[in-house]
Amino acid sequence: MALGTAAHPTGLPELSPEDQDGSLLYNSPGDLTTNGWVALAPSGQDEAFLMLTTDYPLAAIVMGVIAETLGVEPGRVCRTPMSTVTVHTHDDQQVALVIDDLRLLQPVNDTWLDVARETGRVVFVLGTAPKPSDMDVDIYKERFAEGMALGFAPFIVD
Repeated sequence: MALGTAAHPTGLPELSPEDQDGSLLYNSPGDLTTNGWVALAPSGQDEAFLMLTTDYPLAAIVMGVIAETLGVEPGRVCRTPMSTVTVHTHDDQQVALVIDDLRLLQPVNDTWLDVARETGRVVFVLGTAPKPSDMDVDIYKERFAEGMALGFAPFIVD
């Protein structure tokens, strides 16, 4: 069960019509979005998941660059803990996804927090297809699972 979506303005431009010479014009920001849920992993144990996506029409390009920077590959699971991605407690109802200097807050519930504390990690999911803000996270996961990059991020209780 998904825990809700948190939108984070990025300043990424959205695709707009082509100009006269065929080059693309960009004019308004896209958003990064986060979603959290708890699910049974292939290992047979519950895991806390935290997904980062964008509604940007060129998500495959932008998120592909982010994946490369983080050392994860779309369609694969990175088995070693990610060093540049961490998830921290923020308060009783939110966690912070931290990637270098970027800090994004995500609402979570007690079950999510308990699983993350117990395992000491979060399954970080990077969605590389655009996720419209009104699209249900379960539908997104079902449609675009093959293009997601997954890795393990340390869970830090502050």
